[in-house]
Amino acid sequence: MATTIQQIATHLHNGTLTRAILNHARRKLGLSARPAPKQPSELRRATNAHLRPLCRDVTGSVLSIGEGHGRDSQGGGYRDYFRACGRYVRMEYDKGWGGSLPAEIYGDVRSMPAVPTESFDCVFCIYVLEHVDDVEAGVAEIWRVLKRGGVL
Repeated sequence: MATTIQQIATHLHNGTLTRAILNHARRKLGLSARPAPKQPSELRRATNAHLRPLCRDVTGSVLSIGEGHGRDSQGGGYRDYFRACGRYVRMEYDKGWGGSLPAEIYGDVRSMPAVPTESFDCVFCIYVLEHVDDVEAGVAEIWRVLKRGGVL
């Protein structure tokens, strides 16, 4: 029985296809097994260039919220931005499609009960808050977990 695009989409939505099966299905449909890498936008490149020197001298503990796979779309890692920090903790909303998003904490920026009050010197939260339906709650939680004098 031939696999249809609708069946593939259903399996993808349900998370039952592995990357190998997906690539096999793409080849069967005449698509490339791996899409061409997306080039970072001018805004993303400018943002990365602005952030690197700002983050370089941050010391203490950093909570990185929603960094995904930890890459900055130019091949660098966000963790590398914070070379002087003593502790770097990643928090993700969930494990992502296929469970591939590594993090020490899984939770919602709007409510982070697993994170103690005033426990981080810096919160790094880039390209996240625009996806949150209650930004005020997210910012309030970030403020709560930041130490006095901490930076966002």
